[in-house]
Amino acid sequence: MALHVLANENCEFVNQCGYSKNCYLSFNCDYSEDCFYCTNVIRSKNCLDLLNAEQCELCCESMDIHTCYNVARSRNCKNSSDLRHCQNLQACRHCFGCINLRNREYCFLNEQCSREEYERHIEPYCRGEWSKEREMEQMFAEHALRFPRKHLEMLQCERSLGDNLTNCKNTYQCFDSFKNEDIAYCTITSNCKDSQDGDTGGYDCELCYEMISSGMNNQRCLFGSNYWGGCDGALYCEVVKDCRDCFGCICLRNARYCILNKQCTKEEYDAIAPKMIDHMRRTGEWGEFHPIESSPFAYNESVAMDYVPLTKEEVLKHAWMWRDRSDEKLKVERMIPCHALPDSIADIPDDIFNWAIQCEATKRPFRIIKQELDFYRSQNLTIPHLHPDERHRLRMLMRNPRKLWKRVCAKCAKEIQTSYSPDRPEIVYCEECYLATVC
Repeated sequence: MALHVLANENCEFVNQCGYSKNCYLSFNCDYSEDCFYCTNVIRSKNCLDLLNAEQCELCCESMDIHTCYNVARSRNCKNSSDLRHCQNLQACRHCFGCINLRNREYCFLNEQCSREEYERHIEPYCRGEWSKEREMEQMFAEHALRFPRKHLEMLQCERSLGDNLTNCKNTYQCFDSFKNEDIAYCTITSNCKDSQDGDTGGYDCELCYEMISSGMNNQRCLFGSNYWGGCDGALYCEVVKDCRDCFGCICLRNARYCILNKQCTKEEYDAIAPKMIDHMRRTGEWGEFHPIESSPFAYNESVAMDYVPLTKEEVLKHAWMWRDRSDEKLKVERMIPCHALPDSIADIPDDIFNWAIQCEATKRPFRIIKQELDFYRSQNLTIPHLHPDERHRLRMLMRNPRKLWKRVCAKCAKEIQTSYSPDRPEIVYCEECYLATVC
């Protein structure tokens, strides 16, 4: 299939998206509306440049946010509104350049202010001027290093180990997941039970193993990808929906008792499937996911590059595919280097979406769409100077890796496991010490 999409309306250049409306250049976004340049965004509206967000509105250039409104250039914030350049905030409003706050309002660089003082502090940085935004980014980066970080981001979790987990129980070595129970080695899953080795999806799924991009309400499914929902007992399949007892099938709907896309009777299926499993056990294939050689994508075209970046030489050494990038020539009125853009959003001309902008870092051309320009103007935000791919790459670099290290709490010296490697500059506390310091 050219695209893996389902029940979308007016969504251009999207993939792995479902039940969304008016989205653009976004990936793995479900039940969302008017979202642009987003990845892993669920049930959100009017957002730009988000990575890992759920139930958010009017948010941009942020990651790992949940139930937020009007949040910009922030990370790991929950149940908050009207934030800019913030990190690790919960239930906060009207905060700017703050870290590790709870239930606070009108704070600037972690200092409590009156409303009038707050508005006076933030006014120079809310004019939509590129130079002031860069100044604030540098100021906040230095400011944030003075504050401790919690060793793992887990909220309301029980007997669990991982990072970016919420409402999980008996969850081991999992990341970026919500409301799971009795699962291990999974990422980006929600309301999943009794499963292992799943990546992206798995909503309301149970007894699944070695799955990628699993949809809703799948049960007893193994070794497959893009099970779009309602499947039971599907083995080694690809792009199936509402299928039961199928083995090695591709692109089927509402099927049952199929082997390699051939319809069987129940008796035939029950006789043939065990023989195939026995053969795969003898060859060492049973229990293993599809080999990387069967991927239709080059390594650097896949999300593997986001989490385990390799050079071209390293990829080719493994005899995997690599594809050199070549951008299409854009049909635009003119090309403009990003440094030639006006400093203020107020001075950006109405016809900028007829131009191509040259990325500050990669020199790749990119365009601004009208809806995007309207958003920046309404929120008094600056035009980006980086290509959307480069913006996504930098967000990925800012996230902690999906890996845990042993180190000691910087305050009480208790041994902890954390996604902050021992050589990083951040101050890392165990949960007890961290909670004693947050306000």
